[in-house]
Amino acid sequence: MSSLYVANFTKQFFVFMYRVPERDSAAAANPALSGIREHKIAPGDQVRIPLDLSPEQIKYIIDKHKAFGFPDTNELKNKRTFTGTCYSIDKPVPIDQFLEAYESNDKALNTASEERMQQSSLAIASRLQAVSPATPLTHAAVEVVEETKGATPSIAAGVEFVAAGSQPRHLGARTRRTQ
Repeated sequence: MSSLYVANFTKQFFVFMYRVPERDSAAAANPALSGIREHKIAPGDQVRIPLDLSPEQIKYIIDKHKAFGFPDTNELKNKRTFTGTCYSIDKPVPIDQFLEAYESNDKALNTASEERMQQSSLAIASRLQAVSPATPLTHAAVEVVEETKGATPSIAAGVEFVAAGSQPRHLGARTRRTQ
């Protein structure tokens, strides 16, 4: 018998839901026996599925989650995209993989955020250009603002487009801190 560990690399609680194969046939005959099991996994934590499972049962559980991006810990080294959860068979996920996944997830999410912000800004500028073709717009500056109110800092970033020949309101990246 083997054990299955599921790790949560996100910054929110994750509910891992699964079925054990023997319960699926019973559930087909009687829906009250759905056989669904769940484990709430805290951010940056992992759980051991509290059953001794056969290799076939583990494969069944993993295969049901593979379509949703459920990699083995060995697959994490090559991933450069966001990874919410992963699994390990017979041994817990090492702490260094948690740290690497957290760092990789932060980079992936920040890159995706910057790309969406640029695409949204270009779409808005394009629409403004269509409405007023006499005033050409150009990409001028990116503003980063950090405000600290109490113990919780917040950061905002934006892209500014200006009419040709006009001065941008904010020149380049800047930081403003308030207390």
